[in-house]
Amino acid sequence: MQAPTAVLSGRYRFKSRLDAGTKAPTWLATDEQTGKEVVASALPTARVAALMGVVGLKHANLAAIVEVVDSPEPAALPEGAPAGGAVVVAEHVGGKTLHQALKSARLTPAEAITRWIMLCQGVAA
Repeated sequence: MQAPTAVLSGRYRFKSRLDAGTKAPTWLATDEQTGKEVVASALPTARVAALMGVVGLKHANLAAIVEVVDSPEPAALPEGAPAGGAVVVAEHVGGKTLHQALKSARLTPAEAITRWIMLCQGVAA
């Protein structure tokens, strides 16, 4: 990935592309205001509208959406980022994604139920 020279929204500096198990291009970035790592995903504007109401929502089973950058400057996006749309910036939570965990092993019924409950609690929030 060719990192852009500009900083997204004057704040987020892209570091590397992530395999997030999604179709949306996703990158690891640094929030230069807080020094924390964040995840930035490029999404079509139509998909982003539904997320606007949950920006800043805190829940133990969700990575909080920090900001939605609508119509970002092209110079601030990494090479290969789709033009037109928005970038959703969320907390970075280390570890394996559920998608990655399921690639390497099956869940026991108890693990599946526990994860399902956690997922439902996050969606309910």
